[in-house]
Formats: sequence, C-alpha cells, structure tokens
Amino acid sequence: MFGKEISFIREFPEFKDRIHELNTCNKMFAELLAEFENLEKQIHCIEEQIETREDDYISQLKQRRDELRHKLYTMLIS
Repeated sequence: MFGKEISFIREFPEFKDRIHELNTCNKMFAELLAEFENLEKQIHCIEEQIETREDDYISQLKQRRDELRHKLYTMLIS
C-alpha cells in the first residue's frame, strides 16, 4: 500500500512513520486505512464527475470517511 502516496499521509504528514508502523503491525488500523483510501477514491471520482451519484450517497460516503479519519487519528495519537 505504501508504494503510492496515500491521502491519509497527505493529511497528517507529521505522522508518516507512525502511519506506516500501524499499517504494518495493526490489522485493525490497516483495514480502516484501506477503507478510508477506498472512500477517498470513490469521493474523488464522484466530485470529478467521473461517476454520477445521488447527493445522499456522496453525503454518506463523506460521513463515513470522516468517521474513519477520526478513528485513525485517535489510533495515531494513542
């Protein structure tokens, strides 16, 4: 996963090493990070109009992404 830049690292570059550590050693973190990155890609495609979706759907994706961001950040600082 770290062969390409991941958006979560762009948001928190000061935690790059910690993100890498947790991603390799903590299965829950790795799963949440993968889900976060997948949502980022989906949202980007919708916002760039590569895909068209209902406003409710994009709102749900963004809400879930925000929940994941919070969980991942909490894990980073614990």
